[in-house]
Amino acid sequence: MKKPTLLEASEWIFGSVVALGCLTSLKNVWGFVWLPYQLNFVEGVVLSGVQRVTAGQALYPSLLQFPMIINVYGPVYYYVGAWLLKWFGVAFAPLRLLTIVSGVVIAGLVSLLLHHLTASWKLGLSFGFFFLTISLVQDWLAMARVDMPGVALSLAGLYLYSRFRDQWYVSIPFFLGAIFCKYTLVSAPSACFLELLFQKRMKQAAGFAGGMAVLSGLAFLALQSTTGGGFAFDTIALSHPDPFTFGRALHFFKLAVFQYPLLFVLGLGLGLRDLLKKVATLPSLYLALSTLTLITAGKLGSDSNHLLEWTAILCLCGGLSYHALRQESAGATALLLVPGVFTLAVLANLRPPWFYPGHAGCPEAYAYIKQLPGRRILTENVGAVVMAGKPVQLSDPFVWIWLVRRGGWSDAELQSLVRTRAFDAIVLHSRVNELKEEGDASLWSLPVLDTIQRNYQPTWEFACQDADVIYEPIGGVPH
Repeated sequence: MKKPTLLEASEWIFGSVVALGCLTSLKNVWGFVWLPYQLNFVEGVVLSGVQRVTAGQALYPSLLQFPMIINVYGPVYYYVGAWLLKWFGVAFAPLRLLTIVSGVVIAGLVSLLLHHLTASWKLGLSFGFFFLTISLVQDWLAMARVDMPGVALSLAGLYLYSRFRDQWYVSIPFFLGAIFCKYTLVSAPSACFLELLFQKRMKQAAGFAGGMAVLSGLAFLALQSTTGGGFAFDTIALSHPDPFTFGRALHFFKLAVFQYPLLFVLGLGLGLRDLLKKVATLPSLYLALSTLTLITAGKLGSDSNHLLEWTAILCLCGGLSYHALRQESAGATALLLVPGVFTLAVLANLRPPWFYPGHAGCPEAYAYIKQLPGRRILTENVGAVVMAGKPVQLSDPFVWIWLVRRGGWSDAELQSLVRTRAFDAIVLHSRVNELKEEGDASLWSLPVLDTIQRNYQPTWEFACQDADVIYEPIGGVPH
């Protein structure tokens, strides 16, 4: 039996530590799955849309009056989530489980792609599942968000395209599913199209582009027809009215590079290698295009979740770059640094279960909102209203306020509803006087806050994010 070299031994250690890191990550997020309150603002917004589909209500009603329903994502996630809710009931848990499963699928698909391109299961599994050990990924692994399922669909399409080159059309449904989950997920199909062009496979490139265009066009027209124009109105016209700054996008980019610098260097090295060789490989094209889409992180409402696809493709490109280095200089002692540094990086992220701040009082806050006799509740914590089984009055306060500030919308109707005390309660993350000092960080205009202050009074306070203060009508609700 051949004795393993020092490099091979270090690679096995890296792979073993990655397995430990994955199990630790999954263990850490498992406890959050079952919490019956939102951990992130968008969780409640997403659950509201999924619950509408479950109840047979219009997902994109395109109403310009209250109740104001705004759902900015594509229908795929909402309908998959609705199917889960029909089985498990209205809760955050099924959607969080969908995120976790999607994260594992992403790691598995990166592993399959690496094995397909390098014929090494050891390398594929190590770099593929390294994805789940990264802090940035762990931060979103327990969240009911659209990003992980969308990226999983995109990578599924990429794997099928890469695995079955002559049957490229089998990848199209998955690419379309990703785009109609979150429309910024266009990097993978664009990379496939560009590769076909660079390979001068013009007939296949035309077929691929045509298939994507025709099927996406038909899906768009069908959605427009069935929603009375509401689909485009919500997902395009209303999507992300918040301001953009390049500095914000750069901040998240630097955050990611700081978390996994060697992975970034290896991925960049693969791109430079292809550039010097004057070749355009599919992974390098995907990495380049995915890097361009990071610009979307510059929106005020964006967060590091916009880097999840980029992180996954870096794991792929990093593995390929290491494989190339290993093929060229397997005996180089310096090569030991790569699995060694990655092993230390995983060990550094073996953190104990963390806790989301500001949620200690959420069980009490949600219980109080549920027992309120009235059903019309205006809230920043949308999940609390959904979990209480009450109709949502404003499904996305963040998008709404920026439509008022930058989109030319008026909040006169909302002021009128507050003035007439039409809401049985108003749930805010702080007292009105403090919200007035927040400026553009507040989800309400000054006239709305003034009207709340004149017609509502704080009755209860809880240590619950976005549901800290309950305001109820002065003198009770008029009949």
